[in-house]
Amino acid sequence: MQVLEALPECAGSLTSGACAARLLSEAISVAVLLGSVLLKLPQILNILSSKNVEGLSYVSLVTAVPLSLTGCIYQYLKEKPPLSYAGDVSLLLQNAFLVILLWCYSKRKISLTHIVFAVVGFILVAVISLFLPSEYQFLLVTSSLPLMLLAKVPQIVENARNASTSSLSAITTTLEFLGNLARIFTTLQHANFDATKIDYSMAINFFVGAFFAFVLLLQIFLYRETTSKKEKSS
Repeated sequence: MQVLEALPECAGSLTSGACAARLLSEAISVAVLLGSVLLKLPQILNILSSKNVEGLSYVSLVTAVPLSLTGCIYQYLKEKPPLSYAGDVSLLLQNAFLVILLWCYSKRKISLTHIVFAVVGFILVAVISLFLPSEYQFLLVTSSLPLMLLAKVPQIVENARNASTSSLSAITTTLEFLGNLARIFTTLQHANFDATKIDYSMAINFFVGAFFAFVLLLQIFLYRETTSKKEKSS
């Protein structure tokens, strides 16, 4: 009870609409955090079991690392509640592990020079982002949209070209879709649904993320038969 009353919206009454919205937001944040811990796990297990990354876009997987990295750093610099971006930190680690799996199992030989160049690039993105002057920190969010296009569009195109979603995990994609919808709500709630206080950059990013996840889910459904035949033939 004391924990609930510590929330500003619940200080006066635990049954008020504002308190209920805040509690729902906190519950969703916890659910998103737990979901983020497992978000990429089905995809990782798919790759580990098949030792195959066929059908997964190289550009999409690699771009996902700086995309999640800049998102984490932006929320840290803006002093967002740690719970609101702890899931993003977990997602960053999973995206990095997926890139390592891609390097290990790709049929296309990837040189050590290429790997070193990518790792140095990730480190530079982190350092530059952390030390951006406050007046330029908005660039971390605005840059997320083109990064998201690079992270999602190539995979969508790859699926359409192959008429198959191959190693793409339906569970991971579903969790990603639901997670983005949940974060749209928590972003609005943290601003108390006040249009003048909403972080529109973050809200737009989550909306675009939900849209692309929905497109990928649609492809998984449309290409399910072709994907199944390819899996059986292999």
